[in-house]
Amino acid sequence: MDVATLAERINEAALGYRVSGLQRLQARLHGKRARTQKLFTKSTIFPDDEYAFHDGGRTELQFNIGVEQREASRHYRHGVAFSFETSRSLPDPAVLAPKVRRFNEWVRANGEVLWGFKMWDWDGPTASADRPPGEILASSMKTGTFVFLGTRVPESSVDIDRILYDFDRLYPLYTYVESGAELEDSPMPAGGPHRRAVTTTHITVSRLATEIEVDLRHNALQTELVRVLEEEFPEEHIHTELDVAGGGRVDVALETDEGFLFCEIKIAPHARAALRQAVGQLIEYTHWPAESRATRWWVVSEPRPTADEISYLKSLREKYGIPLYYRWFDMATGEIGPET
Repeated sequence: MDVATLAERINEAALGYRVSGLQRLQARLHGKRARTQKLFTKSTIFPDDEYAFHDGGRTELQFNIGVEQREASRHYRHGVAFSFETSRSLPDPAVLAPKVRRFNEWVRANGEVLWGFKMWDWDGPTASADRPPGEILASSMKTGTFVFLGTRVPESSVDIDRILYDFDRLYPLYTYVESGAELEDSPMPAGGPHRRAVTTTHITVSRLATEIEVDLRHNALQTELVRVLEEEFPEEHIHTELDVAGGGRVDVALETDEGFLFCEIKIAPHARAALRQAVGQLIEYTHWPAESRATRWWVVSEPRPTADEISYLKSLREKYGIPLYYRWFDMATGEIGPET
């Protein structure tokens, strides 16, 4: 798949993701009419150079995709970037300095929600080593440098939904950098494994939005999971927040004649992260201190599993005999995946 094809597939799949409103946001910020609804357009897709950025992004913190040659293989990157290269639309990259300052402000305040991302620079033909997300240093702002925040995957592992999910996570950063709003009024993305009890599924908050938005997505997933279980197992009893020994609570439990099905819901960037967060809990909830309460486990999250993640699940079942399965749920369409 080339960059132009990838960009068009992202455009087609963007509806239902927050980033699909980028052009409308741009129009409001600049007091203009949106000239397109697409994220990427022909003028911002460069197939020969194998990269693309969002329409209007040359003078902004840009949503960016591109090919990078790493370890003798092609990788695709996706995330946000500042390009300090000169061009007709950006003759003086120094005008980006105020936006870099706002980028640094937001990262200082909210860096913990950038879990899973990395940063690196291109200064000439070679890239720097990866580093954790952080501030952009003055030394990286010289003419010709390209500074990137996001992730990259082998070409064979490109996932459109994961790209859009990550763009949504970075959307509040873009909004703050470009809007001129006060930091405490900047909405923040979902991130991190911790949650609290919140009963609604939509709320507007500021400083605590990181944790609360995770709660809201968790609650929405929990509601939809219960609905699906009611449809698939109409004769069985469903528990939410089931207390177990040791002070734990199972998000959703299905009580059957064969035993319990324990379901743990995780807000995570990919299935592997959701499994990593949930497996320890499921083992403890099932066996602490010496019991066996559940005969089957589900980890429920939004991302669709990749082929490698599916192989990993099968391997865990075969090698260790644990009854572990994964189900994904698409919050935009209401579609839930099969037991994997």
